[in-house]
Amino acid sequence: MKKALVIIACVVMSSLLFGYYKLGGFKKPEHSKITANDYWIYGKHYKGKLEDKNFATLFEEAEAYISSNNIDGYGAAYYFNNPQQGSDTADAFVGFIVEDSLATPPQGYNVLKIDSREVVQMHMKSHYIVSPINVYESILEYAEGEGIKTKDSPSLEIYRATDDLIIQVPVIEE
Repeated sequence: MKKALVIIACVVMSSLLFGYYKLGGFKKPEHSKITANDYWIYGKHYKGKLEDKNFATLFEEAEAYISSNNIDGYGAAYYFNNPQQGSDTADAFVGFIVEDSLATPPQGYNVLKIDSREVVQMHMKSHYIVSPINVYESILEYAEGEGIKTKDSPSLEIYRATDDLIIQVPVIEE
């Protein structure tokens, strides 16, 4: 009986570790200082609590629009403030990034142009379920280690897939 439980426990642990591995749990985020491209986000402005279902709905609507219209773009959120800094109220523009700046935005969407700028970029290729909880902290640690001064906001999050996230935080020009 004990032997069977040990074997079952080993199989379960191996399965969990394999799942964690397949989701990218052992991958570390990549950090770099880059000059970010110009971006055009088609989306909607949101100001409110991060936990509000209306906030999540904006992401869902953007993803649904991308997939139902065969848009060559990615989900995105541009945060005008840093809700990580003691406030859970977000001031954000949520939608999707497009490559074609001349395209007409869908009905009900506005356009936000983000100009090229110097940023510290974090690129993480792991599923959000196994990603580090505070990715912004890893960005700040990288910047500090490289002697780069950053601003808390505005920051850009680009959701290329459930296992492919890019976050850009602006660099303070000296």
